[in-house]
Amino acid sequence: MKAFNIEFWIILGESLIILLLIVLLFTKKNKKSRRRRSHSSHAAGSEGIAIQNQQLEELKRKSDLCNQEKGKLRSERDALKAELESLKKVKAEAQVVEPVPDVVSTEVELVVNTSDKNEFYLNSPEKEGSFYKPDSLSSPGEKSLYHFSYTSTDKGTFELIPDNEKAIGLAFNSPDIFLKTACDYSQPPDAHVHKRIVTISKGEFIVLGDDVKIATKAQIEFQ
Repeated sequence: MKAFNIEFWIILGESLIILLLIVLLFTKKNKKSRRRRSHSSHAAGSEGIAIQNQQLEELKRKSDLCNQEKGKLRSERDALKAELESLKKVKAEAQVVEPVPDVVSTEVELVVNTSDKNEFYLNSPEKEGSFYKPDSLSSPGEKSLYHFSYTSTDKGTFELIPDNEKAIGLAFNSPDIFLKTACDYSQPPDAHVHKRIVTISKGEFIVLGDDVKIATKAQIEFQ
């Protein structure tokens, strides 16, 4: 009986030792599994943080680009505003016109009307049967040879100034230039004999733009 009890306790002790070993092995296995899961979770967490950092950097870069574009747009807007203000200022200055007294304008108009609608003077024809109106004078000049008088808005008669010594001298020296295209005469002038030009019959003219066209030649003679 005593031997049986000893054997029993030996078997029980061996069983307990085996059970303890099994428990220890299971515990170590669980610890390794936990460590692996912890390591995997840590790695996954690190990767997620890296991705988030990359996303944050990308957002920051885009934000910087947007700020740069906003700065450019503000500069262009300010430049346009300045240009608009400058144009408004120029327009305002252009609209400021000092009034001219009515008396002065009336006097100018009367002078223009007198010289342009009544009479004017010219030296010689510019081309065949035509004078250049912008060269005309409102009173006879030193070389004026022709005197024109309006009978209507754009028509009138003309005659030669009989005793303008310098103009007559030029006409006698070059009758083809000064006389032939606007006048008819029976005999050529002689500078040694003749001193004056007398209009026997006035000629007729018509104004076309800047040209004074001869419609009918004047009849003249030399004395």
